[in-house]
Amino acid sequence: MLTQLDVRTIYVVIGLIPFVMGIGLIAASTTRRFDQWVFLWGSSNLIAGCGILLLTWRDFAPDFLTVFVANTLVLIGYFILSVALSQFCKRTFAWHYHLALLLLAILVHCFLIDASSHFSERVALSSACAAIFSMTISRSAFKMARRENIRTAYVLATLFGASSVMNIIRSLVATFHQLEGTSIFTQNPSHIGFALVSVITIVLWNMCILLTAVEHTNQAWIGRALRDPLTSALNRAGLIAAVKKSIENRRSDSVPARSTALLVIDIDHFKIVNDTLGHALGDQVLTTFADIARSHLRASDLFARQGGDEFVIVLPGTEEKIALEVAGRLQRTFKQAISLLPMNGLCPTLSIGIAIGETLDGSLETLMAQADNALYESKQAGRNKVTSIALNLTKP
Repeated sequence: MLTQLDVRTIYVVIGLIPFVMGIGLIAASTTRRFDQWVFLWGSSNLIAGCGILLLTWRDFAPDFLTVFVANTLVLIGYFILSVALSQFCKRTFAWHYHLALLLLAILVHCFLIDASSHFSERVALSSACAAIFSMTISRSAFKMARRENIRTAYVLATLFGASSVMNIIRSLVATFHQLEGTSIFTQNPSHIGFALVSVITIVLWNMCILLTAVEHTNQAWIGRALRDPLTSALNRAGLIAAVKKSIENRRSDSVPARSTALLVIDIDHFKIVNDTLGHALGDQVLTTFADIARSHLRASDLFARQGGDEFVIVLPGTEEKIALEVAGRLQRTFKQAISLLPMNGLCPTLSIGIAIGETLDGSLETLMAQADNALYESKQAGRNKVTSIALNLTKP
């Protein structure tokens, strides 16, 4: 069955798919509604597609075009795709290493132009480079998947990882001169099978990149909807969602309930700052506190803005003593930071109410209500105070 398929025709299809996709992506990127990586993604498809289409002219056009230029374009396409997806995944790209690899491969290809010979050497070299570029993309996608919990990025990492392994195997087979025939167009099952896998792989690559971009965009919009635009802290809806997720994760990991501290923090005299010194400086006070709060919190802690000058901090697995220490550090650091701003004699401080419960299961509202009561006591005591209330919220 496989031997009845024409290898050259399959490679024409392999070349046309990225060629057409590349044109579409580049055209879309000219609208300036997409990030630069989309243009690079399209360019990589277009350039690699041109290279593969040039390969199909072997035996009909000069070897310089169908061997050297064709292989060079395919490698450049791989290189640009690595750059594009590193940008998309927000990973630092090792320019010097990958560019040196690309230039070295192009240089070696200068000595392998004769289509009638050096077939195994060309395959070994090109496959090795493709394996390295694919592994770079796989690592970037995997890091993004873990960092942002994007599930399609795991699929993308798996696809490029599998491609890297496949190219390593092909490079080793070629290195030991175990490839059949003297051309990729030789009519045998191994070459036909590789060509068919390449068609499927190219389609899956591009589909998965697109799906990953869509999921990333959706998560970004959801993230914006759950965060305060000024301070980047969670809003109330974001806090509720984050607490719910934290509880679900704890249950799935069979972690026993532990003491949780919830802090409600109010910036004293904030209205006077806004009315007297203007909203711009008021915003600076808010962002200053937000930066300070984040610098004092762990990755598992939650930080939210309730609105106006009121903030909430959730400290899972924290006893009252530690919560009081955190509150004290926030007050001291905030006082130091505010002294550096042009406050014109005004001195905003922090009043903090703390509620301590044994678990957050269904008790967030209760904890917040008690923390609000503690905050009220801090205000009544003259502001710039910390008041704590310990509760027992464990369900029977």
